[in-house]
Amino acid sequence: MTTLYRMVAVLLLVAAVSNLRAHKPISSKYTYGEDVYPIFLEHCGSCHSQNGVGPMSLLTYQDAYPWAQSIKEEIVNLSMPPWSAEEGFGAFKHRSSLTAHELNVLVDWSNGGTPEGLKLSNVEPTSTESTWSLGDPSLVLEIPENFSMDPATSETVHYFVLNGERQAERWVTAVDVRPGNASIVRSVQVYVDATDRSRRLDAGDEAPGFIMDELEPGFQIEQIIGIWVAGQSSIQTDPGLAYYLPAGSDLVARIHYKKTWLDEGLSVEDRTAVGMYFSEASDLTPIKSLAVGVSGATDTMSGMFVNYDQMINESIELLSLIPEIDSSPLFVQLEAILPTGERTPIVRLAQPRPAWRTRHWLKEPIQLPAGTRLNVSAIYPSIFAAENMSSLRFNMDVVPETQFNLVQNNHVLAAR
Repeated sequence: MTTLYRMVAVLLLVAAVSNLRAHKPISSKYTYGEDVYPIFLEHCGSCHSQNGVGPMSLLTYQDAYPWAQSIKEEIVNLSMPPWSAEEGFGAFKHRSSLTAHELNVLVDWSNGGTPEGLKLSNVEPTSTESTWSLGDPSLVLEIPENFSMDPATSETVHYFVLNGERQAERWVTAVDVRPGNASIVRSVQVYVDATDRSRRLDAGDEAPGFIMDELEPGFQIEQIIGIWVAGQSSIQTDPGLAYYLPAGSDLVARIHYKKTWLDEGLSVEDRTAVGMYFSEASDLTPIKSLAVGVSGATDTMSGMFVNYDQMINESIELLSLIPEIDSSPLFVQLEAILPTGERTPIVRLAQPRPAWRTRHWLKEPIQLPAGTRLNVSAIYPSIFAAENMSSLRFNMDVVPETQFNLVQNNHVLAAR
């Protein structure tokens, strides 16, 4: 579809919605200017702004009201904002879900004629310019050259060895991302590769970066030190903790690209940059990686249900977790069953969306003694969906009682 056709389609849609709105009585006590705009600014503006990853801006009344019914459907179905962790089952630092009052305001406004109310002047949209949310980084790395999505490609995941350079020994306290093209960069995952595997794959691919089959048996990413998701701010590690980056290793960026309908049929480019934040402190405790869950169908399934647990034989402190769920269960739950039998809720995800893979930082670390069982359970919409699931696991950031390498040898985990 050409740019002209897309512009015409948008104008026709706005005209049609405006015509419907003209005949819809105003019944809502909530207005855009006083009630709706503050919610959009806080929860939606970082994506749904001019040149943002969202396909439309919600930061002016004229931009927002034609989409009122679509907005209502998205928030009622819990599709937006893209945060699926349920309230009351685990507590997290960067929760981005709507409160019950905010949900009520938006639904009432959408159903009640979308009144404008106070006319806002000089509204300043959330910036999508190239800024660093944590201040100037210690080091800025880029994907080595511009990456281009051809007109026929709508969505892809590509991997890039950042700057193509091996890294010096460092202690990493945070990772931030500056998208080169904010309209197509959905998420960026930065991980350590000390094996040369990524470098070999990159050398064997003529195009910038490379592609990996994440469903391939044995596929495993080493320690993830940073995740950036559109609309979510980066977070620094707690004082005294950091990710260890060994000398001579590579930093690899996994970038999820997805066009909105505005870019369909076009060739678009990106050159994303990654900001690294280092600590020079001498007494830092390394954060380790620990995975729990299953990949592919297993004997832990029963119809639409999956239930799997692993036991830790060493005490750990749980800091954060990254769901890796590459199918669409109705819900997924992770909880700890202590040696006493007491259950500690960690996270429950309602209709998690695989495309919005993010790190969930706990508000307070959870202490798990040796002998604790980490239980992963899920319900799928059908037996077929359960049998064809590809990944149901959590990558967790932990501080073990003793500093073993938890990534490869699963020293801490004893499969039940």
